[in-house]
Amino acid sequence: MQRFFSGLPLRIGLSWGGRFISLSVQILITPLLLHWLGDLHFSAYQVTNSLSGWFVLCSFSIGPALKNLILEYRSNGQSDEPTRQTAAIFVWGLWLGFTLIFSVVAFPTAKLLLGSLIGDDGWAAAAFVVSVLLMIVIGVGQVGYDALFADGRGQLAYLLPAAGQGVGLVLIYVAKSLGGFEIHRLFGTSLLWFVPQTISAVIALYMGKVL
Repeated sequence: MQRFFSGLPLRIGLSWGGRFISLSVQILITPLLLHWLGDLHFSAYQVTNSLSGWFVLCSFSIGPALKNLILEYRSNGQSDEPTRQTAAIFVWGLWLGFTLIFSVVAFPTAKLLLGSLIGDDGWAAAAFVVSVLLMIVIGVGQVGYDALFADGRGQLAYLLPAAGQGVGLVLIYVAKSLGGFEIHRLFGTSLLWFVPQTISAVIALYMGKVL
């Protein structure tokens, strides 16, 4: 009992800290991007970012199933390694499948969703396409976060995405302070925001042994 309570405050603190960082970043990023991108490009960014919740579905609920199986095997004293290997195969298959499918319809989809905002702005369309491709990785990465929960490292499942968002916010702020990008502003901002979160998702997959 004493051992349980000795580790509980730290886990609660880390989990709460990760959520606090994520919520704080969301509050801070909105006025920063609105001022930085302008009305039209900020609206295009918002349309793109609104799709992020849908791409969590890219994991096809493999994560919760994997978490339950890992806990079941461990309670029975069995190895969960084969289950992780199978999950890794599914992760690679889902990533390749969604990436190939979206690549075919990428630019027509960008024109359909953002055409009234960006017109024929090729860089803005490219920002949408790259952002979605990165969000696919972030969505599939949910499997890694669930594996971390099963391993008793759930605090990392909060801290890693929060760290990705925090790094993205800092990078965008630094870029804005330095005067911007030589390339398209929306395209550069999209990279700075989504790439750190993608790296966090890949780290989660690696640490959860499902990569």
